[in-house]
Amino acid sequence: MEELDRKMAEKVMGWEYFVCGYFGTEEETERMRELEMWMDRNHLDSVGTYYIKQGVNFWMPAIEWLPSTDMRQALQIAERMRKRFDYGLVFISRVTMHPTFYAQFRKVLSVWGGGEGEGYSNNPAEVICLAAANTLGV
Repeated sequence: MEELDRKMAEKVMGWEYFVCGYFGTEEETERMRELEMWMDRNHLDSVGTYYIKQGVNFWMPAIEWLPSTDMRQALQIAERMRKRFDYGLVFISRVTMHPTFYAQFRKVLSVWGGGEGEGYSNNPAEVICLAAANTLGV
């Protein structure tokens, strides 16, 4: 899942991987070395919104970026696909002998043809991420 979460941060959200550097005292610097985060250079106020892992942070809440398992974050993927790439999400729960979720992205005003990318999974959050990755070819 880590690889899929990384692709969602970089390719869909447009974030960059960032590791904190020097912060005041030697003790603070050691604590901050463990702090890795995704950063949106276009919106610097969002620095530290999502972290690679639970780190030591004394001024912001640590929220891990795990869209492949967290449905709220997966829905942020769907929203960014619409805003950034003009793709809308088609999400269907398939009723089969083995319950599987299905998701597909389509260009927003597209009437003809199928979706651009799709995904299947037992996890609804993961299926959104898989469909986004397949749509963008990553």
